[in-house]
Amino acid sequence: MAILTEQEVKQLFLMRPEIEMEKRMREAYWYRRADEMPPSDRLRLETLDRQLLMIDALMAVLTRDEAFVVQTHLIEGLDWSRVILEYNKRWGSDMEKTIRAMQICLRKALQKVAITINKRIDFEWHNFK
Repeated sequence: MAILTEQEVKQLFLMRPEIEMEKRMREAYWYRRADEMPPSDRLRLETLDRQLLMIDALMAVLTRDEAFVVQTHLIEGLDWSRVILEYNKRWGSDMEKTIRAMQICLRKALQKVAITINKRIDFEWHNFK
């Protein structure tokens, strides 16, 4: 089994919006014509669903703050100042964090996911597609 790095974990999270877009586009294309869908497109939709489920499952090991930073910065693509604004809206300015604190939180989250996958998961993430 190959070791998954923190950078590869980051890439998985960054891929989520593209996977979601492709899935929705394929579903829209076959909307109300599912019976006409070729097996190759059905298989692709199943693959996309599986990829989304796997990426979402990575969040299970994260704390609330770590999951928030991954979701807002990596998946939604917000810059750090906007991440902090969203954080303050959600938990109040008395809980405000610095950009540096958010970056450390993200690094810890990626590290935690990589360690957990490498320790617990018995399949190749390099064959994710």
